[in-house]
Amino acid sequence: MEAVREELRCLLAHPAIAAERRRNAELFLTQCLDVAKLLRWQQSVLQECATWEDEMLAAEQAQNKKVPGAGWS
Repeated sequence: MEAVREELRCLLAHPAIAAERRRNAELFLTQCLDVAKLLRWQQSVLQECATWEDEMLAAEQAQNKKVPGAGWS
């Protein structure tokens, strides 16, 4: 269970997760005794981070298309 908590803490450090949410999550992490619930939450946070990264990549690609020669070395 502690390994799941540590993994969640790492995921919560991702820029997709707001600082306030990160602080509030710590209480849940320390009090939750249901490993299945922690694992479901871990999957949810992981998906949220992946979605955020996909959105950032899409925004970068869109920006590069607007700037002639951007992205070419």
